[in-house]
Amino acid sequence: MAAIDLSDIKPNPEDRQPIEVEAAFMVIIRGNGIIQASPDINAPVVPQREVTLDEMQMASRRVYDDIQATKVANVVQMSVQQAASQAAQQADAQRLAQSLRL
Repeated sequence: MAAIDLSDIKPNPEDRQPIEVEAAFMVIIRGNGIIQASPDINAPVVPQREVTLDEMQMASRRVYDDIQATKVANVVQMSVQQAASQAAQQADAQRLAQSLRL
């Protein structure tokens, strides 16, 4: 599936109709190379200029990389929580065994 520039569909912005889509999100490029993605596509933005293809590629890659890093961090956090829970259960079992002198 190829990406298309939806602004090319109608040359006059007043003639454009809403486009029905499955889902949407917005990626913006701020000063100092800050890339942000948001599910709020209705946030008011005022672009200073048109985006280049290279910027679109770079911003998309950064969003992808950030999502991957978040997923990995979540998996690591879950693993640490599971290990801590298991250690707490083992400590409880040892205390019980000691109190019963087993």
